Amino acid sequence: MLEEYLLDIGYSDKDIKKINKFFQKTFYSEATILYNFRNLERFFKRNHINNQEFIYITLTVPNILTLGIENINSKIKSLSLLGFNKIDFFSILKKYPYFIELNLENIQSKIDIFSGYSFANEDVVSIFVRLPDLLKIDNEILKNHFLFLKKVGYNTNEIRHMILIEPKLLLENEYLFSDQIQQLKKIGFMDDDILKITFFVPGLLLHFFDTIQNKFQFLIKFGFSEIDIIQMIKKVPLILEKQVLSSMDKKLTTFKQLGFNKNQVIFMCCKNPYILLYSEDRISIRFYELIDLGFIKEDTINLLYTCPILFGYRFLNLKNKISFFQENGLFSIIKEYPNSLLYNIDFIKNRYLYINNNVETISINNYHLLFLSDSDFYKKYNISNIELLKGN
Repeated sequence: MLEEYLLDIGYSDKDIKKINKFFQKTFYSEATILYNFRNLERFFKRNHINNQEFIYITLTVPNILTLGIENINSKIKSLSLLGFNKIDFFSILKKYPYFIELNLENIQSKIDIFSGYSFANEDVVSIFVRLPDLLKIDNEILKNHFLFLKKVGYNTNEIRHMILIEPKLLLENEYLFSDQIQQLKKIGFMDDDILKITFFVPGLLLHFFDTIQNKFQFLIKFGFSEIDIIQMIKKVPLILEKQVLSSMDKKLTTFKQLGFNKNQVIFMCCKNPYILLYSEDRISIRFYELIDLGFIKEDTINLLYTCPILFGYRFLNLKNKISFFQENGLFSIIKEYPNSLLYNIDFIKNRYLYINNNVETISINNYHLLFLSDSDFYKKYNISNIELLKGN
């Protein structure tokens, strides 16, 4: 009966031998073992533990079969005093079955270490659920990992932020971090750069150098220099996030398909690395939105090449600016002076109305008056931008 039941739910012959060795017939009857198994299996199934997880738990900690459901519920209730709920308990158990055997003092001592770095109790529980392996490590090792991060130069709040994003940092060898940091210094990153970049993308401390080296090769083949790449990463560390890196090739290909040449793509990425965070669809949509607003393909390429920040502008904002220039016969100045789209539309409207109503008519020949510096505009017209905004 017992063997048939165990085979039926997925145990192998080898697994069954292990079970029989643990539950020797001298001390346990087959009926008792079968009853315990069935009882526990039903209880676990109600708490979303599937057969494979059940097998893994019982083979790892066979003693769990002798605890009884009442004792397990009692353990769950005790853990609730530390902030764990029932779902947390089973989420951890399926990854780290020895959790059932940990005493509360041991778990509390680890929570206390985290608390010393401003972690809220619910944050610590969440970290243990995500990475139960942290419950295995010795408290002194855990403390040393925190102290090492502090020694590198991160403050308490930065450490908390980084661990919440990438708790695996507390499992890795300190020598790995040191080696990664030294390699990065060799290719041109300063200490402050490394701290800033890894603060935003802490997982890079685990594989930073290899990640950069791999992408360096692709980007260098495309035409970027090492200095270009380093400067882009310094400006926007998030371009080193895994999902961004994995789609970078497609993004650069998208630019070429739209008609940009390599030099234009490199210039745009260096000037505004944020465009590497945008999806291929967003890049294409912005390109064709400008065409729909009245620009031909060549003008659109020049516009975005000159002002790559426009990839990130809200469409309605961009449309309102272009409409204003179109309605006042100034559409052609956008092609001649693409930076005109970077100015606040209220700022341009107020200057336009003031000059047109009080001095001279703004046209393609004198449009530069709209874009004078604040001091030059005041010198010429004796009125400040603040006064213009007030409607004086």
